[in-house]
Amino acid sequence: MFVGSYTSARLSLTTPPDCCCNCGAHGPLEFVDTPMKQVRFFLVFGTELTLTEAFPYCADCKRSAKRVRHGWLAKGMVYCLVTSIVFLAVVIASSSLPRFMGDNLFYSALVLSALLTAGYYATRKSRQPGGTYYQPVALTEAWIGGQQLAQYGLAFHNERYAGAMRRANAELIDAGILKIA
Repeated sequence: MFVGSYTSARLSLTTPPDCCCNCGAHGPLEFVDTPMKQVRFFLVFGTELTLTEAFPYCADCKRSAKRVRHGWLAKGMVYCLVTSIVFLAVVIASSSLPRFMGDNLFYSALVLSALLTAGYYATRKSRQPGGTYYQPVALTEAWIGGQQLAQYGLAFHNERYAGAMRRANAELIDAGILKIA
């Protein structure tokens, strides 16, 4: 697929520095730019919108600021890559495998690949309790009206920080410009 139109903007939200936006920890916090993307495809042509805002992170969570969750297409591509590697390994080791696996090399590779891929994504955990390995804030919707951002929505992993963002940006929410899930 082809992304032909790139648009980026820097948000100017009031971000409360009360706690880490990921795990909720208090203490030394650092504001880190967090890029949030929305990609829309129309058959093979697509547009990408990137909104950036600085959110407070503790030292253990600041690496998660740029770690975007994989969608189903990216997970499918990882699965295909793992399947090709596992199939090659199964073919090479076919003489030493149990008979039921040796008779069904392709299906064995598919099952092993599914288990390995699911295991990989299941082990992506945060070091901080209550935090997430991936970005703690996501762009849920964005609409551009004319030449400016008309409406956008954000979703936070940390519900307590989402409440603080709602209170700090109440005028944008009341105006219908910002939605916080």
